[in-house]
Amino acid sequence: MLYQLSTGKTVELTFAQWASITDEDIEYLIATGHGEEIESPWRGSALERTEAPEKGLPELPDIPISEKLEEYVIED
Repeated sequence: MLYQLSTGKTVELTFAQWASITDEDIEYLIATGHGEEIESPWRGSALERTEAPEKGLPELPDIPISEKLEEYVIED
């Protein structure tokens, strides 16, 4: 995901990074000049791609229904 800083520069973050970022982290990014200025609103968009998408869907493994319905317990 793209996150625009108050300076107008944009940094790319994963969802996990975005969910855990603090105000201090954002201040650090601004103070150190991280990010880049993006002029095109379509940056990273599928519209930029010139090659055709692959045809067909990937094969999913055959998992027995008993395994799909099995409950997994995570022990601490």
